[in-house]
Amino acid sequence: MTLADTLVYYYRRWRYRDKPLPKIDVPLRRTLPGWLLRLAAAALAMATPALAGYRSFLPIPVTAILIGLVGVWMLLRPGYAAATTSIGVAGVFLLISEGAPFQSVTPWVVAAAYLTLRLAMVAALLPWRSKAEIGALGTWRDLVVLGLSGLVGAVILLPGRPVGWVAVVGTAALLATGLILAGRNLRHHLATTPD
Repeated sequence: MTLADTLVYYYRRWRYRDKPLPKIDVPLRRTLPGWLLRLAAAALAMATPALAGYRSFLPIPVTAILIGLVGVWMLLRPGYAAATTSIGVAGVFLLISEGAPFQSVTPWVVAAAYLTLRLAMVAALLPWRSKAEIGALGTWRDLVVLGLSGLVGAVILLPGRPVGWVAVVGTAALLATGLILAGRNLRHHLATTPD
């Protein structure tokens, strides 16, 4: 900071000393507290690997410790790193379990992983004592992704049906949906980003 910047700073501080900022009231719809979103993110971060690891070959105490560490991390520092670690631990649990990796629980783990990631991203933006509007939390995109993954999971789990082609078609449909939605988000981001 140069001398001129310092002088301007002190002049403005002296000049506007008696002029407080105006108070603005903004009507909010129904809100959720930030601490509740953090608790929900931590619960989902623990539920995702727990759902995937209930049939893993790891001893139960090791599984419980890993799930607990992920939950504590998400509670204290929610965000992308904690969410992807939770999803990674769930993937490892799926790989080291009986019937790996195609189990009856896999579609539910995919849906829980998606919810974990979305909720962690929102919880990362909110301090403990803040509030978020309920309408700002969910989007149609989330419902589409969760609905498609649940539909694919239900079709795969139909008894007595060959599921090989259904799994391939369902995976391709989920991948195409994700790419379409990611492309729209990327185009929107590039259009609104200043040069």
